[in-house]
Amino acid sequence: IIKRHDKQDDKKYSVSAISEYIDHLKNNSYYVGCPKVEVPETYLKHLFYPLYLDYEEELKKCNALDFGGLIIKTIELLCKHPKILAHYQEKFQYILIDEYQ
Repeated sequence: IIKRHDKQDDKKYSVSAISEYIDHLKNNSYYVGCPKVEVPETYLKHLFYPLYLDYEEELKKCNALDFGGLIIKTIELLCKHPKILAHYQEKFQYILIDEYQ
C-alpha cells in the first residue's frame, strides 16, 4: 500500500506507526462506510488516512477482515438483524472476550 504513495514514506514512517494509526481509528469506531460515526477532521487530514483507505480497499478486494473488521461486522449483524440479536441475548447472559493475541 505504501508503494502507491510517496516512496519515501516507507523510509520515514514505520509499518508499526501506520498500523497503530489504523488500530486507533478502528478502536474509536471510525470505520469506512460506517454512517453513524463521523470521522473527526484531525483524522481525515492525517498523513496516514489515505493509507487507511487503501488498506480497507485491499481488505475488501481480498474478502478479508482484520480484528477491528471482525468487531464491526459483528456489531452490524446484530444491529441489522434484531432476531439474531434476540437469539444471542437469550442464549448468553454474559460474554467474555479475551483479546490476547
